[in-house]
Amino acid sequence: MLKNISTKLIMALGLMLLIAGIFTSSSVSAAPVNPAFNDDNFYNCVIDRLNAANVDGVNDRVYTYNATDGELLQLTSLTCIGQGKADSLKITSAMGLNKLTSLTELELQYNLLTTIDVTKNMALTRLSFNYNNLTAIDVTNNTALTYLDLDSNNIRIIDVTNNTALTGLDLEDNSLTTIDVTNNTALTSLALSNNSLTTIDVTNNTALTRLFLEDNQITAIDITKNTNLTWLYFWQNRLATIDLTKNTALTIIFLQDNLLTDIDVSKNVLLRELYLSDNLLTHLDVTKNTQLTDLYLLGNQICTLDITQNTLLLPANLKWVAWTGECYVPEVVPEIIPETIPETAAETTPVTVPTAPNTAIQKFILANPVIVAALGITTAAAIFMAARRQLGKK
Repeated sequence: MLKNISTKLIMALGLMLLIAGIFTSSSVSAAPVNPAFNDDNFYNCVIDRLNAANVDGVNDRVYTYNATDGELLQLTSLTCIGQGKADSLKITSAMGLNKLTSLTELELQYNLLTTIDVTKNMALTRLSFNYNNLTAIDVTNNTALTYLDLDSNNIRIIDVTNNTALTGLDLEDNSLTTIDVTNNTALTSLALSNNSLTTIDVTNNTALTRLFLEDNQITAIDITKNTNLTWLYFWQNRLATIDLTKNTALTIIFLQDNLLTDIDVSKNVLLRELYLSDNLLTHLDVTKNTQLTDLYLLGNQICTLDITQNTLLLPANLKWVAWTGECYVPEVVPEIIPETIPETAAETTPVTVPTAPNTAIQKFILANPVIVAALGITTAAAIFMAARRQLGKK
């Protein structure tokens, strides 16, 4: 009897193991068939691309197909974006890139890569690895690169001195403390925001039209040679001074959250947007900036401001002149002075604004340019500042 029980038990256990094996094999992917690769998600993307490109006239390869070196060599572009996918479907390893040496464009954004080797992919002209977990990358062999996007990784150091063909370089949201771009004279766009840079030399980058350096710790910069600049993003640094007199093509300037005590924008006559909030300015001349549509000056100590020449800032086309019309000390919420609606408005009854407006009133006023125009710049701006403070905004 014992023998019968043991036999039945063994048979039952065997059946359970068989069932478990069936479910395991159907739910867990095996390693890629091609031994050059070790990540199913990456290899599957390669197979998809081979089919989409109709390599060798075949477009129905399955994921268990063993792609030949000859087929892999025919791929010139590969896009494997993990955005919106579960982590289990994102790429953790790009091993096998050494077999894809004909690639000119490679995009692996929004994956889980911590390392990558592109040293054999010397034909690459465009490379995008943004939103991964890379801490380093060697691109010294990739001298054909014209565009390199490594935004939102954790890169601490990178050598781009050999990449002299680059026209676009994006290394925002990394951990850089230094970078040398003096050899990258073809750059037209340079994005290094949200790093830990304390200095940057762009004097050789005379082709630059857009420069993004916000949220670093830079104390000084010379952009007098960058006369083609149209956009300058430099907020949240430690600049005490900056010379913009040679940058006459500028249309947008972001310099808020610095330590500026003075700034000359008289030569920047094409300016449309000027952001200087949260500095140490006591005066500003914008009489030559007749194209201005946006002017932000909150958090300074400017007592007078002549905007008679800035007709695009007047109520008819008002977006927001964020200036109170009175000396403003950042820690003090200015008293809101009742004003009257101008005679050009539909009614001329005096309107009293509460000295402690609630959030609903603030949001309503800020969302209605007509009301801003009716109340007047002084009162509207004061309400805006009070709203920002109540909502905990800078």
